Amino acid sequence: FIYTRLKDQNESNIWGKFFPDFSKKENRLFDIQSLTKCISNQTSLNLKSSEFFQHKRSSNLQTLVTNAEMKHYSTFSLYTISEFEKSLGKFKQNIYQNFNNPENIQWVDENTMFVFQKTLPELTAPKE
Repeated sequence: FIYTRLKDQNESNIWGKFFPDFSKKENRLFDIQSLTKCISNQTSLNLKSSEFFQHKRSSNLQTLVTNAEMKHYSTFSLYTISEFEKSLGKFKQNIYQNFNNPENIQWVDENTMFVFQKTLPELTAPKE
């Protein structure tokens, strides 16, 4: 199985919506079609099922800023120091503009679990 965040899920979380260029910097995620096609084409695995998860989150601005500074997501390591500082400042502005209370910021994170199954070659009866 694979438990991951899809590209569109990344774009719709707190960071993708409000931290400048977060979704552009993160180029290691797939959309659902690309992921299943890539795995099916390169392995003998085929998608058996998928399940989508939503996780309600809440935090305050200072914790979010600290998480970004501590590179809580590896995506933050893709910024240069100056890009990061500028984006962090804009992130703070975006939070103040889009949330009534910066001490109680609520959002939903999403993830997807894919279950793949190995495709076995068809067995043919021995010739007599």
